Amino acid sequence: MEQNWEEALTKLKVGSSGGRPAVHKPLLVLLLVARARAGKPNRVSFREIAEPLEKLIATHGPPVKKPNAALPFWHLQSDGFWKVMEREELAGTEGKLGRKSLAKHDVVGEFDAKAWAALQKDPKLAQRVVARILANYWPAGERAIVERDIRSGC
Repeated sequence: MEQNWEEALTKLKVGSSGGRPAVHKPLLVLLLVARARAGKPNRVSFREIAEPLEKLIATHGPPVKKPNAALPFWHLQSDGFWKVMEREELAGTEGKLGRKSLAKHDVVGEFDAKAWAALQKDPKLAQRVVARILANYWPAGERAIVERDIRSGC
């Protein structure tokens, strides 16, 4: 059976902050889709994506003292199309899992290869995924700005 990647990539399990959905995972997915559209590999190190993701969280997420890319990087695994590769090295650190430990161990995340191929092969799929995520998490007046910042951040 063919996986419906549009559904899988837009029905994210997110928490809430101040009565609004937390946008940390949606921002990470948008960054990853931008990487796919740019022809980049489906594996990305935490070190490579942490800074642009934290800038996006600070700019387009709810107010936080210090944006933390570690949480969406790790917890996106619960959505079924992302996995963190160096899990064994992190065993027992889940309670202390943070930016420092992911960077120290040079942890790599990997997007599902079939989903990645679908995004790269079908630009309209990637556009629909981006449009749905933006519509699900940001007001209409903010969507173009978020999309612009995503493109410049990948």
